[in-house]
Amino acid sequence: MESRLLKVFQSVFGGEIESIKDSDAVDGLPGWDSAGHLNLIMAIEAEYGIQFEIEEMEFLTSVAALRERLAEF
Repeated sequence: MESRLLKVFQSVFGGEIESIKDSDAVDGLPGWDSAGHLNLIMAIEAEYGIQFEIEEMEFLTSVAALRERLAEF
């Protein structure tokens, strides 16, 4: 899952991102603001063939939260 999720981050926020860690969160990476967050969520949904509930999107604001939620699918 690590490399797959990293590729999504790179596609949304730019290829210069070499790694992601659980502590990375909204406003911690360049471009991960509210618009970037929506783009990231949509890219993750497309890559993994899943759909998050609208209500949970506001809580998926860190790499750790995203990994935890993806593990549930």
